[in-house]
Amino acid sequence: MQIAYVILFIAFLSDSLAGQGVEAQRLLVVEQARGALGIREATGRNDGPVVDEILASVGLEGTKAPWCAAFIVWVGDKTFSKILNPYPRSGWSPLFLAKPTWDRQRGGIPLKPADVFGIWFNSMGRVAHVGLVEIGRAHV
Repeated sequence: MQIAYVILFIAFLSDSLAGQGVEAQRLLVVEQARGALGIREATGRNDGPVVDEILASVGLEGTKAPWCAAFIVWVGDKTFSKILNPYPRSGWSPLFLAKPTWDRQRGGIPLKPADVFGIWFNSMGRVAHVGLVEIGRAHV
């Protein structure tokens, strides 16, 4: 049986983007991500035109690499622009949780829109999947 643990961290959103507050920025990220719900791989093998566009946001177009982390970067690019995107520009999911501010053991910080969550896979010994939190729930 494979066991996975959910770890969360607060996204790198700042008050400096276009004069908007952090909460407004978070809602823009969620809105952009919602618009992408339903994206599917062409053959179920990390491929297809939109998946390639998402992977291109981290320099992995055409590689058929897993694209969960690239999706977060792509959403950030679409929301803020490539230059102002606050998320790490990487397709490596563990990077998104390099400095977690919340996990089950610590408790405390509630989930907020546009937070990134990671799922730890014991079989891989690392975070192997990331996604964005919507209001009160996570999208994987």
